[in-house]
Amino acid sequence: MLQFPEVFDKLHDAYLELLETSGTQLREDFLKIFFRVRASLIPQLSPGELRVFRLALKMQSLSPGTLASEIGTTKGYVSRIVSGLRRKSMLWEVVRFSYKALGLQVLIVMIELNDLDAELPVPFTRENPWLYSIFDSRMGTRFAIAHFIVPRSWRSQSEARAWADKLLEYEQVTNARVFQRDESACWRHYNYEPFDGQKWQVTSGLYGPMLRAAFKEPAQPLETQALEPDLHSFSLDSIDIQIIDVLLQEGPLTIRALRKKLRRDYGLVYKRYTTLKKRNIITTRVIPSPFLAPGLIVIMAKVDNDDHRRLCNAFKCLPEVYAERTTEEYSVFTLRVPEEHIRTVVDDVNDIMVGRDRWMTYHGNMHFVSWRLPIDRWMESYKEWRIDENDFGGPD
Repeated sequence: MLQFPEVFDKLHDAYLELLETSGTQLREDFLKIFFRVRASLIPQLSPGELRVFRLALKMQSLSPGTLASEIGTTKGYVSRIVSGLRRKSMLWEVVRFSYKALGLQVLIVMIELNDLDAELPVPFTRENPWLYSIFDSRMGTRFAIAHFIVPRSWRSQSEARAWADKLLEYEQVTNARVFQRDESACWRHYNYEPFDGQKWQVTSGLYGPMLRAAFKEPAQPLETQALEPDLHSFSLDSIDIQIIDVLLQEGPLTIRALRKKLRRDYGLVYKRYTTLKKRNIITTRVIPSPFLAPGLIVIMAKVDNDDHRRLCNAFKCLPEVYAERTTEEYSVFTLRVPEEHIRTVVDDVNDIMVGRDRWMTYHGNMHFVSWRLPIDRWMESYKEWRIDENDFGGPD
């Protein structure tokens, strides 16, 4: 919403007015206004833009040549549309890297607290170099789901459980669970067919029957999306970490631009970058503007492998689904839906998941920390990452 300063002015004025009239309902009343305003910001796309937009997500490419060949038109025509979509922030191309290649792993941590206003434990709030994101739910039961990117050598499963015990030492934490994410099972799906470029052609109550019908179907295999890196005879170097760090912040760059950022020899940057690309250690991903489907739902649930796949296939009818699987049969689903359908989708999902151990919220606070590779923690002589004692401690 930083693109719309007038929106901030409108929300600011609304908040000041509510301060005088809402009393204890201030937060709820302001959220209603906020989400109504956000829903009005859905971008408008022409038929040509919409066609390229959908195809770019499907093919996971912003290459004008690739898209033009699929559509059957000129590269110049598609190039102009892609440039326009980039300029309007409808599509982004981001860089992803192999955690395994860098000796890292993702931990998913869930905690429950006994008060909606309780402070989060220290490792979730201070400048922790391993903290990637936090979803903090303040509706109903207070809970938070955090992602930490940590060295693979840091914790065995028993040590992870020991950290969960440390989190329970915080007075207001009533439940704490630490899981290792299965990178091979991460799965993402986009469905923008019901969006006509102006609005969503989804009638009230449509998603419920679709979700329930799909969930009743036998579990179907999910297509593998994670590219296995080629690590045969590969040795990680500090220049590799520097290259990946810049690309994570800036997105895809030319070798010349990358060399300028790093202030390193062109030949060295070219050689290492090419190696990282060829070995699938760095890849790119195309993601859409969150304004198109701004309603965010996050679910953490204990489900077996069949139910995980059935849920993924059921959620395909929604605009976006990102599914994560842990090594202990817990799944995390991040869903995006049109704003006006968020409450009914929450009710529908609750219906199909009844009886399962789960945490679900919407309109929570999602914080993507400005995470960067902690280069200062890389010990080049040992080829390992350093963890300081207070990174994951309990209360003082």
